[in-house]
Amino acid sequence: MENKKKMDRLKQQYEDIEIPKELHQKVMDSIEKGKAENERARKKARFTAFGTKLGLSAAAALFVITVAANTNQNIAYAMTKVPVLKSIVKVVTFRSYEEKENNMEAKIKTPKVTGLKDKKTQKELNKEMAQYTDIIKKEFAKDLRKNSKTHKSLTTDYKVLLNNNSFLSIQIRTETSEGSSNAYSRIYNINKKTGKIMKLRGLFHKNADYQTVISKEIKRQMRQQMKQDPSKSYFIDTKKDDVPVDEFKKISASQNFYLKPSGDLVIVFDKYEAAPGYMGTPEFTISKKLLSSILK
Repeated sequence: MENKKKMDRLKQQYEDIEIPKELHQKVMDSIEKGKAENERARKKARFTAFGTKLGLSAAAALFVITVAANTNQNIAYAMTKVPVLKSIVKVVTFRSYEEKENNMEAKIKTPKVTGLKDKKTQKELNKEMAQYTDIIKKEFAKDLRKNSKTHKSLTTDYKVLLNNNSFLSIQIRTETSEGSSNAYSRIYNINKKTGKIMKLRGLFHKNADYQTVISKEIKRQMRQQMKQDPSKSYFIDTKKDDVPVDEFKKISASQNFYLKPSGDLVIVFDKYEAAPGYMGTPEFTISKKLLSSILK
């Protein structure tokens, strides 16, 4: 009875959520690809730990600084001259959702960013991330109402991929298990200097054909990897007698990405998006040197 009440509340809470079509389609595409791969199969996770330690160290340092600043006027004045102390960008858990009933269970964490100089961007970013995890919760609630006899587990967590003076990158990753597994994610990138959420196209000149340039390099790396290691496989150069797949042709305009501290670009694929399930979630590094002629 109590579980039914929880589900009634869950339904009431999420039925009225207004979900942006682009976000919803991203999640649904990933889910459908996973289901298709499962059907074909029937027929034929240091940085986070470092971030935690860094957070604890920063908190301890701030405590010492606060005490010192409050007891010494000269120190307090000096602290105002150190820019890094004015705003420390942190990523924290905004809310956690857990549900377990019969054969189905879910654990979903929603991140929240604090300390960005541009408060409008911070508000927009936090809203987008909350909407994204709301989609996942809403879809899980639908599955739960179906009372499926198949065991299904779902975990959504987040990871800070980069947080330096210039950029912040957060990945919200979802893993599901229903017969076989699926994994998909969404990465948010913020340019701290401009105070804007970055889109992939925003890194390049207005008329640059960045999708073709990046896709060509990814295909080169795919072929090289398969040549060096026969156990690796990607959805390219498929033959007529192969299991039917959607061959990888070009990255999408909304492709997941993040930047390395070096400035190199990393393209991230969901599971089943560009390779068979056993390949996981492939990543490809594109050097900034290769992109130099089209980068802003």
